[in-house]
Amino acid sequence: MAPVGFIILHFGYCCLTGLCGYACFMNKWVNLAYVTFWLVISVYNGANFYMEYFAKKYETSLAKLEELEKTLTTVQETKKDK
Repeated sequence: MAPVGFIILHFGYCCLTGLCGYACFMNKWVNLAYVTFWLVISVYNGANFYMEYFAKKYETSLAKLEELEKTLTTVQETKKDK
């Protein structure tokens, strides 16, 4: 039963994407809306990816900097004690 369900779902998906392609081919305004929609989604996803990536990178660099400052202050305190 599972292979039959897969075939039916796959056929429905193929028909749906085929209709989208046909509608885009036949009408330039549908094509424009379709391309604009996917362009906006891709720009949004790309912007979010870079914001998350560089935010994590910045956090790790700040953590390393704080650790370096702590070690530097401990070294300076030990030199003052001697």
